[in-house]
Amino acid sequence: MARLMIFDELMRGVDLPGHAIIIGRSKRVDLPITDRILSRKHCSIIPMDSGFSIVDLKSQNGTFVNGERIDKADLEYDDVIEIGETVMVILDTDSWNRGEGLTRLRNPVKAQELIQKINGSSVPVSGLESRVPGEADGGGAGAGQSLVARLLEDLVLRELAGALLKESPRYRDAVQAVAQQLLSDGWVGRNLEETRARARELLAAVEDGEISAPDDGDGSSGGESSEEE
Repeated sequence: MARLMIFDELMRGVDLPGHAIIIGRSKRVDLPITDRILSRKHCSIIPMDSGFSIVDLKSQNGTFVNGERIDKADLEYDDVIEIGETVMVILDTDSWNRGEGLTRLRNPVKAQELIQKINGSSVPVSGLESRVPGEADGGGAGAGQSLVARLLEDLVLRELAGALLKESPRYRDAVQAVAQQLLSDGWVGRNLEETRARARELLAAVEDGEISAPDDGDGSSGGESSEEE
C-alpha cells in the first residue's frame, strides 16, 4: 500500500486510500495539515492505474514536486512534495530509496530530517479513516463486535445530527442545500464512501459561501463560520 509521510508540526505517515483525497489547512478536508500558509484546500492526490497523480487546487503558494512547481504531475515513489512549510514523501516501502534530488528542494533540511526518520522507522503511521474496534480480528466474535460497533456508531451520529438540526436552522439549511446539489448532480446510487466525500466538499463550499443555503424566511440562514481560521 502506498504511504504518504508528512512533516508539518509533527512527523507522521498515512496509508493512502483507493480514492482521491484533498489536502489543506481546512479541518474539513481529507488530510488536514497544520501549516499557516497553506490554502484551505491546497492540493489533491489521486490514485491512477499506474500509481498516483497530484493536482494543485489553485493554491496561493503553490505545490512543488522534487523542487519544481506543478499544476498537475504524475507521482513516482520516493518523490518529495512540498506545500507551504510542509514536506511530504510518497513511499511504497518502509524506506526512502532515492539517493539524489534533495539539493533542488525549497526546504532540503526539513526533507532530510524526515527521510532520516523514515529510514530509521521512527515515524508513526496510521490510516486516514479510523478503524472500528474489532474490525481487524478477521471473523468470528470479533467480526460480530465490529458490525455492532458500526451500527451503534451510526445510530449515535444520527441522533447527534437530528439534535444539531433542531438546535440550529443554519445547519439544516446547509444540509438541504447540499442534498439538493447532490440530487441535481445525479449522485443517487453512488457508493456511500464516494457520496460522503462529495458531501464533505459541498458542505465546505456552503461554509465558504460558494453555494447558497436556501433561505426559509426566518432570517436564520448564514451566520459566522464555525471553523477557526
